[in-house]
Amino acid sequence: MVTVIIPTCNRPHFLREALESVRQQTALDRIGQVIVSENGGCRDSQAVCEEFPGLSICYLFQEPPVPALLHLREIWPHVKSPLVAFLHDDDWWAPEHLERSTQALDDGPHFAGVFSNHFNTYGPEHPAQIAHGWARQVWLASGCDFRNPIVNLDQESVILAGLWGAAFHYSTMVARKEFVWDAYGQVVRTENEYDNDRTFPIFLAEHGPVAYLTRPDIFVRWHAAQDNKRFSERLNEIFIQTTRWIQRTWPDKVAAAAQRFNATADRVDPSHVESIKRYGSGPFRSVLVEECGLRIPDSLDPIRLPPKGLRWFIKQTCPPILLIVKRGLYKRFSASKR
Repeated sequence: MVTVIIPTCNRPHFLREALESVRQQTALDRIGQVIVSENGGCRDSQAVCEEFPGLSICYLFQEPPVPALLHLREIWPHVKSPLVAFLHDDDWWAPEHLERSTQALDDGPHFAGVFSNHFNTYGPEHPAQIAHGWARQVWLASGCDFRNPIVNLDQESVILAGLWGAAFHYSTMVARKEFVWDAYGQVVRTENEYDNDRTFPIFLAEHGPVAYLTRPDIFVRWHAAQDNKRFSERLNEIFIQTTRWIQRTWPDKVAAAAQRFNATADRVDPSHVESIKRYGSGPFRSVLVEECGLRIPDSLDPIRLPPKGLRWFIKQTCPPILLIVKRGLYKRFSASKR
């Protein structure tokens, strides 16, 4: 059975969409409880929960509100199920998400948890696109092979994905209760409130490999604040600090992860490794290259297309010419028939 944890903060209109996606799960019978914890002083979220009588909802109201990093500490005493799933109040699941994730854990008892590929969108009324940056990081860490529906990632692979930035989203996670609590406790001790989505998966992977579902089945909402330039610059500084912290904490595993990346980069056309482009220059590149040991080219050559010969020219010109001739013959035939 699964406990679904939904931390919310004064966003009842988003919470309704999140709960509706839980109600639509094909594995609804696996859900033992849904814990909704309001941390923004808004009682409207309680009224939203009452709209879903079919869900076994445990509603919590944090008074006074607690720091975001400590919110789970207040929720945890109410968790009853051996599996835990996170869902941010502004995100929502595709109907098969829990079924696929719990099946991966059933089939792989050695897995500490499961994360999934996901979509990014500004809301249900907007188009969605695959989170390319996040997925590319995991793709690199997996050896650039997403042919299988489930990728098995050991801790070195999780570390490699985390060196570049956040690669595993909380709203995609289903994991074993005792491992979640241990990983969360280690995150709290790092006192890194802003970048804990990079360190949490690494701590989780200390208990066993992590499964990654390559087909996206979660929708993660973008917000206007994420486009703010000042916020992005500050976030870049935090990324660098966290990358250095990961390197200092697991130096041997970072070195092994770098060797794995370098071996992969040697056999993959760098022009196709788009995530390298983001960090191809500047201070972040220096950290990854000089301190972590990743071989990242100074510049990326554009993809070179093969020369266009006579065969290419014939293939381009013959179809439209034949189509014109066909239309002309058809018109003549129709006129003569009349």
